[in-house]
Parts: sequence; C-alpha cells; structure tokens
Amino acid sequence: MPLIYQSAHTITLADGTECQIHMTADEDFVVFETTPPLGPDLSLLGLDGERRTIFYSIEDGRLWLDMIWGEFRRRPFRSLPAIDGVEAVQLCTVESVPRCENPRMWGYGFVRPSDFSGTMLIGRDFNMRFWPENEYTERVPCNPEVYRVVERLIFTDGRLTGRERVKQTN
Repeated sequence: MPLIYQSAHTITLADGTECQIHMTADEDFVVFETTPPLGPDLSLLGLDGERRTIFYSIEDGRLWLDMIWGEFRRRPFRSLPAIDGVEAVQLCTVESVPRCENPRMWGYGFVRPSDFSGTMLIGRDFNMRFWPENEYTERVPCNPEVYRVVERLIFTDGRLTGRERVKQTN
C-alpha cells in the first residue's frame, strides 16, 4: 500500500473570498496553483461562511472530490442546501467529548469524480537549504523556487492526461 501525502493551498473563489484546498495523493508534492481555480464556487451553492475547506484526492490518475466543510451561515430555521443529493452533516456537537471547539462546523462527504479541466502547478523534492534555522519563528517557504522539481499536471474532465516538467535542479 503506497504512502498517502497531503498538500494544502488557498484559492480565491469567484466571489472574491478565500477557501482552503486540501489535496491527498500517493506521491509527495505541494500544489502552488490551479488554472482555472480548483473547487466549486461555494457562494453559488449557498455556502457562505468562514473556514471553508474543500478536500480532493488523486487516485489512479483520477481527481476525486471527497469533502466540503466549513463554518457555513444558515438562515434562521433553515437547513443548509443539499449538494448533488448530499445533505450537510454537523461535524461536531456541543455534547461531544472532548467538548467541540466549534459546534457550527458542517460537512458534506462525497465520493465523486471531479470534472476539473485545467492545470495544476506542483512542486516535489523540497530543497532543504531553504529550510529556516528556526521553523517556529520563521515561515517555511512554499513557492516553486524552493523545490527541485516543478511540474504542471494536466487534467481533462478530472483525469490526469499529462505532466510537463517546468523545472528540475540538483
């Protein structure tokens, strides 16, 4: 069974708000950007709120939408909208032990192929000479310049159809 790796990056949605994207794959890489932006427009789905995150995975050359979660705003006495027949589930309740830090978190669990068509700029093999002397007081850089291999993954209707090497250094 291969190791599973996870990358996280921030995207700007069509409404100008930001959202986190988490990508899980069987190879170790970090996502810098996607063109067009990866992720459904949450505001069009009626999912306004804070701390919104969309989870994807890449398995066997296929991009999958796994989960959407966040602190979504609900209108009084209304439930959150169903998305493709999936109802929102409260991720934690006040009665939970240990006590939940935010009882307003909701999630949608999916196991559906993504229809994303576009490119994903990724980096592999972090160059450790760029690691800060103290990672607790200095940020670890996350940009293409600090990775030895930079590639562009090409997706068509959610399928990985190509890879382009952008940079490789020793």
